[in-house]
Amino acid sequence: MILKSVRCLYTNYVLGVAYYKDVTIVILDTEGLLSLEESGSIFDNQMITMAILSSHIVLINHKGELSSSLEGLIGMSLYAKLQLQSSPLKPKLLFVLRDQMDRNKRIFCEQLTQFKDNLQTSSRFLKVSIDDELEIKHENIVLLPSAFSEDINSDLNIEQRWRNQTFPIMINELRLNIFHGLNEQIIKQNHGHKDFDYLYNKLTNNWKSIDELGQGLLMCKTLHELSTSNELKDIAKKIIIMKSATLLNEGKLLLDGELEKQKQLIISNGNMNNADIYLKQFIQQGKSKLEDLTTRLVREANDEYDNNTQKSYFIDMKERISKNIEPSVRCNQQLLVQRFEEDSYTIAQTNAITHAQKQLLDSAKQYFDKETRTKTDINELENALNKRHDELVKEFQQSLNSFKKSQNDVTQTILSNYNRLVEGRRGTALKTDIYNRCPPLDINKYHSYCNKLSMSFDYIRAYLSNPGKDEKKSFGFDSLFNSSNSNTKRQWENLRINMDWFVDHRDDDKNKSIFKTVVNNLIPQLNQNILGMLLTLKLSYSDPQTITSLISHVDNAMNDQTSCIQQNFKDLNIVRMTRDLIVIALRLLIEEAIKIVDLKDKELRKVIDNLDKWKQDIKDQFIVMGNSSEQGRKFKQDLEQQIISEVVRIYKQKTSDAIGLTMSTSTHIEAEKIARSAYDESIGSQPPNGDNILKYVYDINRYYLEIALEKVQLSKDNIVNDQISKLKIIMNDCIKQAINVVKENQCRNVKQVYKEIAKQLDVVLPGFTASEMIAIAAEIGNPDQFIQAFRQIESSQYKMEKQIDALRPEFDDVAIESCETTIRTRLGCQIRCPNCGAKCDNPELIHENHRSTEHIAMAFKGVMYHKINTPTLELCYQQLQTSAFILGSETFTPRRKYYEARAPGWLDDLDSKYQNGALRSESHPPSEQRRAWMAVRNVLVAHYEMTDHTSYDNDLYPSSIHSLPSGYTPKWK
Repeated sequence: MILKSVRCLYTNYVLGVAYYKDVTIVILDTEGLLSLEESGSIFDNQMITMAILSSHIVLINHKGELSSSLEGLIGMSLYAKLQLQSSPLKPKLLFVLRDQMDRNKRIFCEQLTQFKDNLQTSSRFLKVSIDDELEIKHENIVLLPSAFSEDINSDLNIEQRWRNQTFPIMINELRLNIFHGLNEQIIKQNHGHKDFDYLYNKLTNNWKSIDELGQGLLMCKTLHELSTSNELKDIAKKIIIMKSATLLNEGKLLLDGELEKQKQLIISNGNMNNADIYLKQFIQQGKSKLEDLTTRLVREANDEYDNNTQKSYFIDMKERISKNIEPSVRCNQQLLVQRFEEDSYTIAQTNAITHAQKQLLDSAKQYFDKETRTKTDINELENALNKRHDELVKEFQQSLNSFKKSQNDVTQTILSNYNRLVEGRRGTALKTDIYNRCPPLDINKYHSYCNKLSMSFDYIRAYLSNPGKDEKKSFGFDSLFNSSNSNTKRQWENLRINMDWFVDHRDDDKNKSIFKTVVNNLIPQLNQNILGMLLTLKLSYSDPQTITSLISHVDNAMNDQTSCIQQNFKDLNIVRMTRDLIVIALRLLIEEAIKIVDLKDKELRKVIDNLDKWKQDIKDQFIVMGNSSEQGRKFKQDLEQQIISEVVRIYKQKTSDAIGLTMSTSTHIEAEKIARSAYDESIGSQPPNGDNILKYVYDINRYYLEIALEKVQLSKDNIVNDQISKLKIIMNDCIKQAINVVKENQCRNVKQVYKEIAKQLDVVLPGFTASEMIAIAAEIGNPDQFIQAFRQIESSQYKMEKQIDALRPEFDDVAIESCETTIRTRLGCQIRCPNCGAKCDNPELIHENHRSTEHIAMAFKGVMYHKINTPTLELCYQQLQTSAFILGSETFTPRRKYYEARAPGWLDDLDSKYQNGALRSESHPPSEQRRAWMAVRNVLVAHYEMTDHTSYDNDLYPSSIHSLPSGYTPKWK
């Protein structure tokens, strides 16, 4: 590819074809680099990045000397090449310097040396050697004279111009140099493009990747600017974390206070405003106060950022980075709003219940006021209730339909959090950082990508809906991919084009195999992880942390050494693969979030379902008005059930609050202690516990959670027991208080008796909510009979306690949910070492460098020796600098190169352990890992399709240890 730094307005790629011996050379020519018209845009960065990604030789046709602007362009193209990971080429940069009168190379070689040194210095934060990615050598300088000479003809006194004969000779030499360089590149790197079809597909994919990620990836003009940008991002990140935490804490206190005020207002004001039954005005007022708080914190964050970025070299960049401070802080505002609305919905549901009950009671009031209760009265009452019932159903359905969040609202919330997170974290130096490959997604672009992947989703859903029918699934795939039917072939072709995952689109057999592996293995695990997130978080879809976890799951799925993506890395377009997996994961999340919204809507709609029950309650109470004993018995039964309902509701919340407070300060679930316990109780268990070892290996994050729950089991059970004991005491106190009220009351009106009881119960049980449906205003004909019937509640205490005991599982569920929610926030990063599966235990909230105290033998993660396929019983850092690592069709020599290329976030940790690790000089894992291997080797050898060693050194690997049988599945708790 030829790049020209001429000042020209219109720039495009011009395709040319040349032939040299048996080599076909494709020439892509572009105009307009460093043009004034494109100044300040990312255009030049995109052009030269396209050249670097697509070419064996890049000719930089430049007039004059090597400039700092050119240095900046090449530096940013190097950064983009590292991030996109889509080119195996190491292009030769050929500097063609035109119009040179003095063609002594010494000066220009000095310039190129300085040029390369500057480039290496400015790229130091990328932790990469220029020589590994680009060929920049002194012999790659070509000095050309001007194509024309000119002078004044002294005889004619005119200016004359003529073609310089030196120029075509040197051009021919340049051509030979290019042909020789191309031949050398293709032979040395073995990366010639196969044909025009392959080349077109490659060029198209390169440009799509550059175009989609350009705004985030190539916004900076130079590596120095990028480094400065990252420095500013670090400053902004600390401020954002602090202000986000403040917003979360102060915002929660603010909104909780508003909710409590509203509850008290409802309790004290029986005649509530029917126009705001669903609290729309209240919610708007709460959101307005939260907006004021958020605005203040955003202003403080911007002021702190400005104060901390006063260095002179920050001036040109600081404003660009500051634009992300406000949306990042506001992520937690969205979460608070969602939770506030959710809590308000609960109050709104109570309001709706009260409103409906009052409306039904108003319809029945005139009939209760009559002294006679004839059959005609009952029929008239039923007709009046039926009429009002139908009116209320219609009213509630209309209100609820306008109140429900739409699918579009849910999608916008999730995409908004996603875009804010990606914008804040992209542009890092880490070349495998997934955030640098995450595309920005507005709702239209998201739906567009979903439509392109619609056929893939069909196969994914078919798989997920029948997770146990392997044979049927295999048959379905085989019939699609192996059929010679033209329609079936067309389906696969459409599927492949829409996915655009594959480097060589013509290798159908390999591409089909990769696709099936992704659908069969990678997607189900991703789906399971997303569902696991949602199970433990009340409103997880609106929580920015959920998006962080989601992206971590995609990252783990892609970087795991046994992942089909790592096994076929060279055959996949990693940028496109990342985008589609992110879209798939977001879609799975959005679909589950919509289910949550639908479930909340159904909860609110229970008001409608309860109308029939309330209507019957009114009728029943009307019927017993003539019999005081029946009135007393009915009142007793209703009050019993309400006392149980209220004490259970209130003490479930007390249980959750107590658990949350205890877990947030518990020393038993500190991340370091859980990591130690998880290792000791599995890998380090003596005798080896095969179940725990397999859990540690298969899903270490889930196992950490299981261990943490075990550590707090006693505390959790004690809290539940304590709260249930207190509940029973309070419940019995409520019964005694109710009996005392009835004994002391004249008992002339059921409603008056109930009001006095409810007043006293609110003292015994703060938060007790009276019900409109208990004790409808009705006269009591014989108070003695009423009291005698009601006092039978004394004998109900034992039965009521048994009902509470039966609800113990519900209290346990509340406690476990509260435990899991708190524990997950304390266990930290979920990223795993790609070669051994060790969990990162870096406690920093946001970090680039991962580390783990205990790496384990790579065989536990399925790493096997090349060709013989026997388990690799070495630690990740052992022989890091000496042995090769083969993955799929790629060889990394030494093994450290693999981490440089695929997992640089773990490199510092492994380098440190290679230098200082206890077993750095050994070629086997520690004794506890060797014992653990012997306990599960049959299972893992079969699971990873390895070939077991024919024998083991009994001194290192005791044969006396019983190994679990192949196919064994660990039993999760």
